[in-house]
Amino acid sequence: MIVRVEEVVGGYAILLSREVGKELGLHDGAAVEVHRVGHCSNDGPTVRYATAEEVMAAYEEIRPQYDVAFRELAKGPEGVGPHDPPPFDRKRW
Repeated sequence: MIVRVEEVVGGYAILLSREVGKELGLHDGAAVEVHRVGHCSNDGPTVRYATAEEVMAAYEEIRPQYDVAFRELAKGPEGVGPHDPPPFDRKRW
């Protein structure tokens, strides 16, 4: 999504279309959390891709907090994931 930034008294305002604002459930005075994910300069935004090591470090940082959710997602639509015990004793077969 491309948005417009305007300088206002005391700072900057990020302008979204009315449709996007409604879709996000925004209203006048709503609090919005912003995360810096890149670098902007006068030449426009600079795109930098994370290395595999950075991605894994980020994953390891949040994994303990979301471990249960990650395991549920790994199950997929079938309901049994690669980290779950088999549904039957394979030694018997």
